[in-house]
Amino acid sequence: MDNVPGILKQKCEESDFIKPIELTQFEGGFSNGKFLTHKGIDTEFFYAVEDNKFLLYETSNGASKPYHTWVFENGTLIFDAVYFPINETIKAIAVAIWDPSLDFSKSNYIALISLRNKQIVEKIHVPYHIECLRTIYDGADMPKEKFRLQQTFHENWPHILFVGCRNGLACLTHFGVENDEVDANSGVPNSKKCMLLSKLFTNDNDDTFTFKPDGGQPTTMKKSAAIVTGFHYIEKSRCLVIGYNFGGIVTVSLVTQKVQCYYMKDGAIEHFALQEPDDDPRPILYLWTSVRDNLTRFEKNQFLD
Repeated sequence: MDNVPGILKQKCEESDFIKPIELTQFEGGFSNGKFLTHKGIDTEFFYAVEDNKFLLYETSNGASKPYHTWVFENGTLIFDAVYFPINETIKAIAVAIWDPSLDFSKSNYIALISLRNKQIVEKIHVPYHIECLRTIYDGADMPKEKFRLQQTFHENWPHILFVGCRNGLACLTHFGVENDEVDANSGVPNSKKCMLLSKLFTNDNDDTFTFKPDGGQPTTMKKSAAIVTGFHYIEKSRCLVIGYNFGGIVTVSLVTQKVQCYYMKDGAIEHFALQEPDDDPRPILYLWTSVRDNLTRFEKNQFLD
């Protein structure tokens, strides 16, 4: 800690020891899973994936019990899931899925699952394999927050969901629903409004992805070589931060729509952590980034709020 600047040192508090929660595991084991949080707070839900099954557990009072299991078509892959309330009273989860039984143009989609009726309310498709989902504003928060954003979001955006994909695709989208009434066509993924954040780097005429860092030399690669690997939303400044597998970082303001690009290090930008220094009157936020390459390294960047 001696080498850490005083301004970055934080006060830490020791947490109470919590006994690990054991989950009922099937013979085949789980391929992935995680605790679902809402605004950084534990929702007491944990999801796990076993082949084409999406299993949800309740994990209250130091114990776990199965909540529900959703079974998709054979061969289906489930990549990610986020807690995503439809409104203030209806809890829901958004799940990223690849279903090989569907037409290629609709095989990658996001399913919105109501935790009240335990049904899939809506599906929206995206063109490429989904690497990550992140909640910007869910249906409970959007009515209170939308007027602080750019005017584009004031109407016909009941919530905002970030989607990061292969081929460098990054976008904002929504399901277009405000309750959990099941769409009669929910069996087929639909096209909803989508705001492309990566359009600056691609065009429809070729298969290239050209990253253009501010004040640096452009880097060109095939679209298939570009993958969204990290994401963070800085709510205080309403700024999206997107990380790529080649070391690029893109920031997008949801207020001004200003885009800034940075090139950090060769390697995948996988995680971000926001830090507000103690007792510093300057309007500065520190954003720590983790970069994965042949050697694990940690880099630091800072943004003005």
